[in-house]
Amino acid sequence: MSETIDFSVTSDGWTEVASGSEFVTVATNGRERFAVHVGSAAPALTAPFLEGAPCEPVSLTGLVASDKVYVRAATSPARVVVLRS
Repeated sequence: MSETIDFSVTSDGWTEVASGSEFVTVATNGRERFAVHVGSAAPALTAPFLEGAPCEPVSLTGLVASDKVYVRAATSPARVVVLRS
């Protein structure tokens, strides 16, 4: 089953937006840039990330049950939309 959820995120820390999903897409309807990280635990602010932007969503496939997806804003605040299944 797929679901779409809105999140408010800041640049001060990572927000977990998905866990146990095989497919995740993160996008914004605004003008904010955002960072996406996949790992088994909350990352440090300096952890490697994928960057998303308006009209440039981040799509992740083949995730395993232990993978968690985290998002933070490039500059605060930002709203992202997450599709997960």
